[in-house]
Amino acid sequence: HTNRLNDKDKKANYWFSRLLEHFGVKLCIGGHKHTYACTNPLREFYYYDNLTKNSLTNGPMTMSTTLENDSAVFTSITVGKDTEHSATGKTIYKIGLDTETITVDGSKFPLMQSSNTEGIEKGSVYYPSVNGKMISFNYVACKYQKEYDELLKNTSTTYLEPYQIKTASIKEIDLTDKKRAPLIKWIKDFYKNYETDKHIKGLYLHGSFGSGKTYILAALLNELAKNGVNTVIMYYPEMLRNLKESFASDFDDKMNLFKTCDVLLLDDLGAEHVTGWNRDEILSTILNYRMEEGLPTFITSNLNKDELIEHLSYTDNFKDTLKAERLIQRINQLTEDMELISKNRRV
Repeated sequence: HTNRLNDKDKKANYWFSRLLEHFGVKLCIGGHKHTYACTNPLREFYYYDNLTKNSLTNGPMTMSTTLENDSAVFTSITVGKDTEHSATGKTIYKIGLDTETITVDGSKFPLMQSSNTEGIEKGSVYYPSVNGKMISFNYVACKYQKEYDELLKNTSTTYLEPYQIKTASIKEIDLTDKKRAPLIKWIKDFYKNYETDKHIKGLYLHGSFGSGKTYILAALLNELAKNGVNTVIMYYPEMLRNLKESFASDFDDKMNLFKTCDVLLLDDLGAEHVTGWNRDEILSTILNYRMEEGLPTFITSNLNKDELIEHLSYTDNFKDTLKAERLIQRINQLTEDMELISKNRRV
């Protein structure tokens, strides 16, 4: 726990801490514990001259002209919550020269070697913990790494959509088309209301081909994801083919994601070839779960709901209108209905 330039003769101890003090450095970014010497809220101070003086009450020991030959010997070091270098800081731990014991809030503990001293990765801090009557030091994720890890759990997942949809942004939406005005107002209201109600209805958005339905709703979900909302955007026809290919691998994981994500966008319903399997086992399962849990769901389609009933009724040569109507009932429970008729922006 000493920081010396001349290790052989044990000279120039704590040179880095003293160097920072000497030049009045207020911030040092790095991984070594001596960066605490100038970083709030932890403040390092040390004892010298056989414990008759310390850097907290007597001031830091001055830097010698030839630092490497500095013969100062420090017998212990204390780290405390002391933002202004005052004597009122609370001692967190004190390490004696023998390095066999450590004092924590006045109680002595034997030291335990760190269980992870190799392979240190970015985002870790060296932190003490009490284990019975032992103190161990281990590298754990720092608070910023923990925040980042938590953020990664809450991101937007895009399945089988083009790059334009993955990067869709509310700022890039064309507001000059007056036909979009009701939809723009709707998504702004949803964004605002979702903060206080995580179980509000989504939207069944249908209308002309290429009118920007998917882009606008994807922009909304991408914006929600920036706030930590777990959103999923999937191109439904291709997703069905992808699910078929994943029976032996991650089928259950994908289905669980589609069912449980905070906000789901099911894109281009009605463009798929309907089978009993994808209608009754996939679509019905996803919608039923989300309906029961009150999870916001968005659907885009070129078909209105009457046309969608007809589409979902046929599986090859067999017609089952009842099952199609039940699916529409679930969609009605999950979404509000809106039509967008506008120019084809894909031309």
